[in-house]
Amino acid sequence: MRITRKQAADMLGISRRQFQMILKRFKEEGIEGLRKKSTRPKRSPNRIPEDVEKRIVEVRKATGFGPERIAVIVNKGVEIEG
Repeated sequence: MRITRKQAADMLGISRRQFQMILKRFKEEGIEGLRKKSTRPKRSPNRIPEDVEKRIVEVRKATGFGPERIAVIVNKGVEIEG
């Protein structure tokens, strides 16, 4: 007995598109392709610069301030330096 991809997706409780992606990965990589993969981004273009991050950590340790107050302090420092 053969079933369609749509029927297989329905049996698994996933969309047809998701089933297609799983099938493609299986064909390309075998069982290894079915293992859970990291969803971590390969790059972070919006990440804050390291020097600003260090400044934030220093201010937080020294003052115990929360994010809003630290943002004001860091932004003032950037304005003065810039």
